[in-house]
Amino acid sequence: MTQDSKLTRRSFVRGAAALLAAGPLTTLLAACGGGEAEPTEQAAQAPTTAPSPTSASGGADASPAASPAAEVPTPTVVTGQGAMTPFKFATARQIASLTPYIALEKGYFAEEGLEVELAEIQTLGQMVPFLGTGEILAAGGALSAALFNAIRQGIELKVIASRTALTRGFTFHGYYAAKSRYDSGEIQSIADLRGKTIANTNVEGLVAWENARILQSAGLTLDDVELVGMTPPDMPTALANGAVDAALLIEPYVVMTKRLGAGEPLVEGDGIHDLLGQDVPIGVVLASPVLLEDRDLAIRFLRAHLKAARFYNEALVDPATKSEVIDIALTYLPGQDRSLYEEMIWPGIPEDGGFNPEFVDELQQFMIERGEIESALPVEDVVDLSLLEEARNSL
Repeated sequence: MTQDSKLTRRSFVRGAAALLAAGPLTTLLAACGGGEAEPTEQAAQAPTTAPSPTSASGGADASPAASPAAEVPTPTVVTGQGAMTPFKFATARQIASLTPYIALEKGYFAEEGLEVELAEIQTLGQMVPFLGTGEILAAGGALSAALFNAIRQGIELKVIASRTALTRGFTFHGYYAAKSRYDSGEIQSIADLRGKTIANTNVEGLVAWENARILQSAGLTLDDVELVGMTPPDMPTALANGAVDAALLIEPYVVMTKRLGAGEPLVEGDGIHDLLGQDVPIGVVLASPVLLEDRDLAIRFLRAHLKAARFYNEALVDPATKSEVIDIALTYLPGQDRSLYEEMIWPGIPEDGGFNPEFVDELQQFMIERGEIESALPVEDVVDLSLLEEARNSL
């Protein structure tokens, strides 16, 4: 690790004295990046739209148009190879977004001559306008209607890789009922969610599709529930206070919810994978028109991503390397409790960056039925894995 990386790490660590002075519930919430044990305004109002981009401190920006994303401090890399190419990448600051942080810490971006600046976002759809203008060169997140609608309007955006997948053994999601609702007998199974509010990181696109498949197992549809947009750190708090009835949690907030006694699982881990019925590219890399015009730059970025994915997968079977990955997570992500990462289910990160493009057709049919998009686009208008293939072949 470089000296600059160590300085960056210190800038992310929260004040330990403040945590030690807090009570047990507040301490665990703060250590994981959540607020105190009170319903957030967003949770209490139960919004039906996705949250706006968040700053590094967790607050909401006034609007996406006013500020596209909050900048995340990154190490300054100095090499003897001359000037570095600036590259702005937008990503949510969560466990499914580990590869760019690994690439920063391990120097993979620097090896490719890239000086990467990370911008923190909440959803990929919010970055579409900034990708269209080239203000953001690439972004990571879940497939959403905004992507398909932008392409239909003539903005040349392409999915160029998968970076996170729900695969057997790595389904890092949990569908949880609020503990108070469970203990009262009000919610004992997925079938009991009719008429209930369910917190989600997004309320359309791929996230809505996942909810629909889970609910379908109990004969319910999305029309039977209300999806609530919320940031992951706020979900355990909302469950603990009954601000929402249930939540689709990601790690490490699944573990956090268990520790707080904030919720009870209705289905989790590979149980969710069974209901989805397939491996799912839950997170993709979306390239801007500017990046697509510079194939060399795109391939260099993807090579760094693949190196990070390879390192990550090695970490899952090597305790020493896994400890290093946890160090990176503690540096850049909200959670400051090492034991959470040691206990949780880790996300699947495809080592080759690939996925089945046919899933795009299935997702589009779902979004047409919901009225999110008008009609389906040819898959080749949405996905271009040729850059990924070149990156793999050149490693």
